[in-house]
Amino acid sequence: MAFLHVPLGVAALLLGTWMMRGDEAAMRKLIYRLASFGLSVVSGMLAGAMFRQLWKLAAREDEAPEATDPGRSWREVLPAAALQGAVFATVKAAVERSAVQGGRKLATSRPDG
Repeated sequence: MAFLHVPLGVAALLLGTWMMRGDEAAMRKLIYRLASFGLSVVSGMLAGAMFRQLWKLAAREDEAPEATDPGRSWREVLPAAALQGAVFATVKAAVERSAVQGGRKLATSRPDG
């Protein structure tokens, strides 16, 4: 797939023209999707770092067992998977809840203060 390079000034002009046509809903949707994607990436990285630290404390091992490691037992793999799932679900809920509350505040705030 070819990448279309558009200079920043041209992109701003096109974007401004698009906004002048009254297509604010589409622009808001695009911004929401980009912000959502960014939050997903950051929250995944945060959850991964939190899980690694928790695993080091809980199991006193540097790395959690992989489910495909033939040298590990069910008793080692399943608790690691459960902890990882709990951490990821908690971080996801916290990020989504914060985003909803932040969006609500932005939607109800007035630009003039």
